[in-house]
Amino acid sequence: MGKYLHFDLVLRNNAVSSDFPEGIFHTHPKYHHIKRENIGLIEALGLAVLPGRLKSELESVGKFLVSGETQAIAKDPILLKHYQWAKELSEKHKFTAENVTTIIRKEVGKVFESSLKCCSVFKQDEKGRQALDGFIGALNE
Repeated sequence: MGKYLHFDLVLRNNAVSSDFPEGIFHTHPKYHHIKRENIGLIEALGLAVLPGRLKSELESVGKFLVSGETQAIAKDPILLKHYQWAKELSEKHKFTAENVTTIIRKEVGKVFESSLKCCSVFKQDEKGRQALDGFIGALNE
């Protein structure tokens, strides 16, 4: 049995477009309510470093989800950014005081995962795999 070497290669691309003026490979606007900040190396390796503001915001969103008062989120200027997401969650889940924290954490994880996919230079699809193969082939030349 030989020794194996493992490394992670993190590529950055700062290209912008009219659709994504903050960056094509930056978290897309629909996920900004959870993660607007740039994705760093630690996050690219899978550890979610989320803004501190989320703790109190998501606790408040959770209270409204448990009470069934999702519309109240739209009336709160701080929570408004979470309204569409909370509305979708309320349609997917039955929230109770016992399960709200667990569900919100799992759903935040899904948003974070989607944010990482936005930032991926080589997407996890056939086109992305072909582009990655081409990139690696160019490195081997």
